Amino acid sequence: MDCPRVVSQALEPVRRRIEIVEGSHGEASVVDRAFEGADTVFWLCPPDPRAESVDKAYLEFTRSACDAIRRHGVARVVSVSALGPEDLSFNDMAQIMSEVLGRPVHYQLIALDTYKANLMKNGMSEAMAQAMADMMAAKDQGLDNAEQRTPESTTPTSFREWCEDVLKPAVLGDRLR
Repeated sequence: MDCPRVVSQALEPVRRRIEIVEGSHGEASVVDRAFEGADTVFWLCPPDPRAESVDKAYLEFTRSACDAIRRHGVARVVSVSALGPEDLSFNDMAQIMSEVLGRPVHYQLIALDTYKANLMKNGMSEAMAQAMADMMAAKDQGLDNAEQRTPESTTPTSFREWCEDVLKPAVLGDRLR
């Protein structure tokens, strides 16, 4: 997705509240310029499925943001929560998707080594595929329940709402009209 186009199409009330700084957020000088005078920053590290190192993909990429946050005294960093307001199993999510899409969706558990192999077969580097497998293992061991959810740490959007607003148009596209 072309981010400048998305920002340029933002609703006018949002556009009045943001300042656009052109450049790559992978470049320290651009990040430094963007954070100057900011009291709030939304930082999202883009996925790099071909990265040869998880540290390079996430830590090195974010280091310039951390430095700029400290240097400019940014008071608030906005994060994105992938956790909704309810605890759902993968089977629960498949049921909701089936209801929203009007077609059956089934969850099938696969072994982590199969998951990793499938990711690599589709172009992900070994390091990133291993990181994804490690994350799924951590989720299986309760990672998502490590801290109690609060309104401040959890998105208010339910999984069903997300399926209606995002998944359904993406999957069904023109058939919705």
